[in-house]
Amino acid sequence: WSSDVCSSDLLSSAKGLIMVDELREQPERFTGEIKILGVVNKTEEGEGLFGLIDKREADTCATTQCAEFLLPVSWKGQMPQVGDTVIVNGHINKSPQGLILVAGQVEQQ
Repeated sequence: WSSDVCSSDLLSSAKGLIMVDELREQPERFTGEIKILGVVNKTEEGEGLFGLIDKREADTCATTQCAEFLLPVSWKGQMPQVGDTVIVNGHINKSPQGLILVAGQVEQQ
């Protein structure tokens, strides 16, 4: 194993998951239903939204507040907690404000 491979990379590869930064870098690659691995950065329960950051960034920083990119997730179920690692199944919508992941399922890791 290469020393620059982190456990998040191995987990995402093994499960066929997309990392948040992969989506940010090439959103056009991901159409239809997708599964994204990330860490919850913030929640807005009244609006049915939470923010997802790249797990590798959260692991490196040891905080949820250092991410360069925050993916908004629309979710009608029970909100995860800030700091939770989750897998989100859903699809991407593009809006004038940017990308939003519309979640069909959120599972805690």
